[in-house]
Amino acid sequence: MTEQEFQSLPEVLIESEDLFVEGSVNPALIADITDRWSTERSIGAHTVFLGRVRADRHEEGTVSAIEFTTHREMAEKALRNLMIRVAGEHATDRTLLFVQHGLGVIPVGGIPVAVCVATGHRGQAFAICSGILEALKSEVPIYGKELFDNAGHRWKVNR
Repeated sequence: MTEQEFQSLPEVLIESEDLFVEGSVNPALIADITDRWSTERSIGAHTVFLGRVRADRHEEGTVSAIEFTTHREMAEKALRNLMIRVAGEHATDRTLLFVQHGLGVIPVGGIPVAVCVATGHRGQAFAICSGILEALKSEVPIYGKELFDNAGHRWKVNR
């Protein structure tokens, strides 16, 4: 990317101080974030994604929780970079981003990942939210071990 291309990108504000938290993401944060963003006069659309741990049934047993691990420093850098890149690919307006991923054991029903995007138009907001999720799964070194109700486990493969 040239200096001129970089200068022409819309402003991207990453709201997440803590990209990773121990345990489940608190869904009340989304209400707090969108309330805080309500004073932004250029915002016309918000998209929110909350991922939940499901009780999937496998040959090995039924999922009771997923244990997430990562190399935090490396994952934070990768996540911040992809948030800016994806927003830059889709946004034409000021864009606000909140992403948080849980670490440790998250039980069925818990929220391991939350993404909230605010920007000028819905198409951009949906594209950025989806792009961040897909890139997060393929580019950020976060590993999930599915824990089964019968004390077994297997490493999760992102799809």
